[in-house]
Amino acid sequence: EDKDIWQGLFEFPNIESDRALSLEELKTNRDLLRGFNNSLPKVFFFIKKMVHQLTHQQLNIEFLSIIIDSSQSNLTFIENGYTEVAVNELANYPVPKPIENFIAEFQI
Repeated sequence: EDKDIWQGLFEFPNIESDRALSLEELKTNRDLLRGFNNSLPKVFFFIKKMVHQLTHQQLNIEFLSIIIDSSQSNLTFIENGYTEVAVNELANYPVPKPIENFIAEFQI
C-alpha cells in the first residue's frame, strides 16, 4: 500500500486532475462543490499558480479563492472530513510545503 507523502499534514480542500481546469469547469465540479450544499459560490478566481517538484513527479498547483454569500451559507466541509481553522490559526497546523509557501507569501 502506498503511503500519502503528506499523511498527517493539513491541506486545503483540493481537486486532483491530470490537466489544468478552467474556472468554468471548477464552478461545476461536484467534488469541489460538495461542501457548499446549495450555497453556490458567487465568485471564483485564481490567486496563485505554482510548480512543486517532487522526486517522482511535478505538481502544478493553483490556489483558488471562492467567495460565497455568507447569509445563505450552509457549509458542510467539516462533515466531509475537513477541519475548520481560523485564518489567524493556520500557522499552528502542519501543512505541505506548497501550502506553507502560499501562507507565507500572502501573509495569511
